[in-house]
Amino acid sequence: VPLTIDNNLFHDRFMTLGLAFMALAVVAIPYDKYIAKFTLLRPAVTTGALSVLTSFWICLASLAVYNILPFWQSDLTLWHWAYKTYPEDKGAQYSYYQGLYADGQYRKLIDEIHDTHDLDEGLSVSIQIVYANTLVTLKDPEGLDYLEGIVKIMPNFHQNESDPRNALIYSDIPLSPVQVAGLYNSLSVAYILFRDDLESGLEYNKIADSYLLPTEHFLNQYHRVGIEYLLGNVNDANKLYSKLNQAIPRNRERYGENVDSIIMSYCEKHTYKPACKDYILTDPFNSVSYTHLTL
Repeated sequence: VPLTIDNNLFHDRFMTLGLAFMALAVVAIPYDKYIAKFTLLRPAVTTGALSVLTSFWICLASLAVYNILPFWQSDLTLWHWAYKTYPEDKGAQYSYYQGLYADGQYRKLIDEIHDTHDLDEGLSVSIQIVYANTLVTLKDPEGLDYLEGIVKIMPNFHQNESDPRNALIYSDIPLSPVQVAGLYNSLSVAYILFRDDLESGLEYNKIADSYLLPTEHFLNQYHRVGIEYLLGNVNDANKLYSKLNQAIPRNRERYGENVDSIIMSYCEKHTYKPACKDYILTDPFNSVSYTHLTL
């Protein structure tokens, strides 16, 4: 059972649901009672019939697993199948685009959106966010225009409500708190990369946090470590980095490269700034390499 799709708890529960019923079958079915009904048959016939039925069931189960298991190897394989089967389904469409993004297939994602949608007529808000994230990851300034356009039509729950996340959930906006947090986190990165505005980047990063549960804010706060470092707040950056690394085992392995990626992306244009010079000389977060900026 491929339990590597850990971005969505529902996947894990769905994939292991059969195990629960199998366990119930092992302990709850009164096998002796049913077998006793075959006493008129010779034991050899009974044993043979049960063996045939069991073998037949194992063959059917194996065939089902062989055909279905490949869909669940990743978000991309699952939603690609769903999207190709039901191309008009908005949920499958969005999840397929998100799978392409998570897999790093940015150019293909942009091509798919261009082929499927008329950009002049507009995109749904959720697809706009994925599209904008992709442009920002590819360091295309147009991504910032999309993000700012979305934010302009969004209610400012973080300014007007004591619990922005809860207010969003009970509103009629068709976005999840994680999507809205991702929107502001992307806007944070875009302001840093395209406008050299670290203060606004930090502000939007904190806004993103207000829509997240404590268990959801790690990626966002690893970005904040990089922002604090670029602002010259080295002690704050180090303290937050240490706190995040100690919070959950493997946090550093899973998210740590995002600290370096945001610093390196910024310093490609601003090598002359003190923070960038210090970063190159000291390598404070033990960077090895990075491939792209994860939003």
